[in-house]
Amino acid sequence: MSLYPLMVLFSTIISPEVLINFAELEKNAPKQALTEYQRRKDKYQNTFNEDALQFHRIAIKAAINLYDWQSFTDIITTLKKKQFKDVTNLKAMHIINDIGVAYRQNNQHQDAIQHFTCALTQTTNINYAAAIKANIATAYRVQGQPSIGFRLLDSIEFNVLDANISTGIHIVRGNIALHIEQTDKALSYFLEAYKLFKIQNKHRDSVRLTFSILTTALIKKRPCSI
Repeated sequence: MSLYPLMVLFSTIISPEVLINFAELEKNAPKQALTEYQRRKDKYQNTFNEDALQFHRIAIKAAINLYDWQSFTDIITTLKKKQFKDVTNLKAMHIINDIGVAYRQNNQHQDAIQHFTCALTQTTNINYAAAIKANIATAYRVQGQPSIGFRLLDSIEFNVLDANISTGIHIVRGNIALHIEQTDKALSYFLEAYKLFKIQNKHRDSVRLTFSILTTALIKKRPCSI
């Protein structure tokens, strides 16, 4: 093999470090992450493995957070390339869920629920299923039907979940409970999430959650009338 093909091969490898750093950038600075994606995407245009799929999915999250629907559509179009077919078939649940999140972010709640429900049929993984149920519950809450979402989350067996997934779902439960004026339950869910963040040494997340805890505690103590 000549040197040039080898150079091309290694230049298109997406290392775990690249994905980790890119995911962290998306979480903290989605606009910068999307700019970085636009800068790098041509370099990986002929890479169609799972790492490439994850690279594009991180960019999808950034586009959704920024309400950049043109970038979102362009990335989905990239994932529809026939060369990606085998990989996307394996990750169908994740991609369908991403599309559901986009619909929810764009206030198309019924479309979001339909996609989340479809994604739910694509997995037998307990943690993934629980996370998707949380997405469905959130869509129902925003759509004005929080009780449906609340019942859905109550069907989850929390004792078998990964701590990270369980934490996120407790926060969703707290938000829904707060929405239907069940402040005692909301506070207990937020406190459980706070405890799980501490166990996982997620200090920054626990600090962010403190605002929800304090707000709920204030609402709980607020008199009904003046």
